[in-house]
Amino acid sequence: MGEAVPGYRLLLCKNKSPGRKETKPEVVERIRDSFLRSPSKSTRRAGAELAVPHTTVWRVLRKRLQFKPYRYQMVQALKPTDKPLRKNFCEKFQEKLDVNGFREHIGVYR
Repeated sequence: MGEAVPGYRLLLCKNKSPGRKETKPEVVERIRDSFLRSPSKSTRRAGAELAVPHTTVWRVLRKRLQFKPYRYQMVQALKPTDKPLRKNFCEKFQEKLDVNGFREHIGVYR
């Protein structure tokens, strides 16, 4: 290989960038402030408000700030009276799988 020229970095691949640029500290602080004010906002909305790609917002939240973005999911609580209904549903569903060999057709075996 040739010699390195003083003042220049030697790159293995010509015209290739050395990698992703680091997010500026000011941007990280703007993202932090935005989510401290409104923690339920989406990364897409924050990206649009801050004029930053939503993937950058997500990466900063996860890797730099160690925030774990998530959404609440509302579900119904199971009651004691639900157990027999669920069992009945499963039994009826299994019967329907047995009709015309559908169970074997989709690869479900007992």
